[in-house]
Amino acid sequence: MTDIETLVKRNTTVEMLRLFFMYLIVVIHVFLHGYNLEYESIFSLGKHISTIFHFEMVMLGKLGVIGFIFISGYYGINFSIKKLLNLVVTIGFYLLILQLITRSSLLAILYYIFHPYDYWWFIQYYLVLFVLSPIINEGWIHLSKKVRRFLIGCLLYFFCVGLFVLKKDSHDMMTMIVVYLFARSIHDEHFNKQKLYIVSIISLFLYLIVPLVLVNLTPSYNKYVFTWFSYNNILLLFIAAGIVVWADHKKTYNRYINIAASSVLAIYLITDWSQIRYWDNLMLPYMFEGWGYLYCAVVCCICIVFDKVRISLFSIIERFISSIIFIRHSSFLRR
Repeated sequence: MTDIETLVKRNTTVEMLRLFFMYLIVVIHVFLHGYNLEYESIFSLGKHISTIFHFEMVMLGKLGVIGFIFISGYYGINFSIKKLLNLVVTIGFYLLILQLITRSSLLAILYYIFHPYDYWWFIQYYLVLFVLSPIINEGWIHLSKKVRRFLIGCLLYFFCVGLFVLKKDSHDMMTMIVVYLFARSIHDEHFNKQKLYIVSIISLFLYLIVPLVLVNLTPSYNKYVFTWFSYNNILLLFIAAGIVVWADHKKTYNRYINIAASSVLAIYLITDWSQIRYWDNLMLPYMFEGWGYLYCAVVCCICIVFDKVRISLFSIIERFISSIIFIRHSSFLRR
């Protein structure tokens, strides 16, 4: 089965959800980078009726990251050397192209490759998760249901209780592993869907309402909302679980959406490049006019189209190299 055939057979509802999660990531980046990570200013959006919607969109941005990882965990990462090389080559391509476009220094390129913390943090840790996935998947299969539940309980306690109480906002390898394994457990446990949906809806309500209450009723709301606005908030896991399970059971198929969704990673790589982040400052005023949300969707579409051009270019190069190898091999055999 070819890669294109595999894409077409995927559940389009899940692929649309993947696109939506990436869209949320683009939106939250506009606010975070547009405000230069001044969280007090960002959280103050919840104080005014006219800006509450934007405040809630910022809150939902965290769901974009958790949800994206959750999908990978729910279905499991199917590791292969070909997929790994494709991922590495794709990252390398955008490193080169974006460096040429923005005239970044060699030091900046090295920082993106070896950085310890923030720039492109998601793709760096996802790449490690991808490499570790065969070990994680194989180990998970051989655990009993009781041990799996105990493991998930320990991880959730450490990640969603311990680190949450310590006011951490973990976006690291631990985040990847916890979300991935929690998603695997949701997939394998076969929970009652209706109950899961109810838990997810309640979690979404609490996740959006509690910070509004904190902003408007507590004087020192910044530190409390920042704690709530954390990847360690367990409600994000419950929300993602309900949405992904719902999408999994609402099967639809659309060839073109599936093919478009296969380039979702390009959206992150392009929009989160440090030199291009300046567009967030330009975009921020338009967010309050409403047009910014449409512009973010347009930017996502442009990134997808650009990536399709890259894929076509790579395909031409691959066929060219293959033809040369075939000709030389044929010539060698005729000798």
